[in-house]
Amino acid sequence: MSGKYMAYVGSYSYTGKAKGITVFDVDVENGMFKERCEIEVDNSSYVIASSDGKTLYSIADEGVVSFRILPNGSLARLNSAPIRGMRGCHLCTDEEDKYVFVSGYHDGKTTVLSLNPDGSVGKIVDGVFDRGYGSVAERNFRPHVTCTRRMPDNRFVLSVDNGIDQVKIYRFNDKEQRLVQVDAIRCELESAPRHFRYSKDGKFIYLMDAYEDLPEDRKKNRYNPLKELAKRPDYEAQMEQILRMMITESTVRFEQLPCLVDVDILRNILYDGVWNHYNKIQMKKREDNKDEQKSI
Repeated sequence: MSGKYMAYVGSYSYTGKAKGITVFDVDVENGMFKERCEIEVDNSSYVIASSDGKTLYSIADEGVVSFRILPNGSLARLNSAPIRGMRGCHLCTDEEDKYVFVSGYHDGKTTVLSLNPDGSVGKIVDGVFDRGYGSVAERNFRPHVTCTRRMPDNRFVLSVDNGIDQVKIYRFNDKEQRLVQVDAIRCELESAPRHFRYSKDGKFIYLMDAYEDLPEDRKKNRYNPLKELAKRPDYEAQMEQILRMMITESTVRFEQLPCLVDVDILRNILYDGVWNHYNKIQMKKREDNKDEQKSI
């Protein structure tokens, strides 16, 4: 596999157009994907590689499915494990590959499963259902957990709830293996936080709605994870890079969906609308800077 790249694309299989996971050889020089094979998985709506790159995990109707990534990049099925809830929407392993965290959009559940030394999925060690109400009519009737990640130092687990506009903070350790909520980041109403990332040093989290809210959060002295990072000279360049990364992932996954209604509208939002809004924010920042310079 030295010098070679592979891509693993999960797809809904109920349409009959795909079997589950499609394995591609990536031609980096020519910017092309060459299909190698398909692996049968019932509705593989999300896939993630383990931190050591040796195992692939997929959401499936039966819960979570694990695959050994072979030296040539192909996949060999290891096992599957139930999550005792509705199908998940997001997966993430910790940095030591001891656990896989499953986020449940449909039932608002965060599930933690152990991982065996060979990478296969073990038993459920804990699961928590969120409670509460949001403020947007389409999603406020129940919580929707969309992203869960263990902190790099392994002390806490953060879980984003898109339905109630919160990021739950749980204490979690290898001895007790229990999610114990100790705090919550309460986001702006209707902000609908979805995904986040930790910085490499583990000191910051990057939440998708934090960028636009920063000026208002400063005025009202509210928490915002970008406050300190915004002091750096390369802040805007980093934010643009993060946005490009997230939109790229979103558009790739959107094109896998069997959408039949309002497809053009959704594409317009992803490919054009988001960037139009981003550019408006940049224009406002430039105008505000000009006004500040005039007043000096």
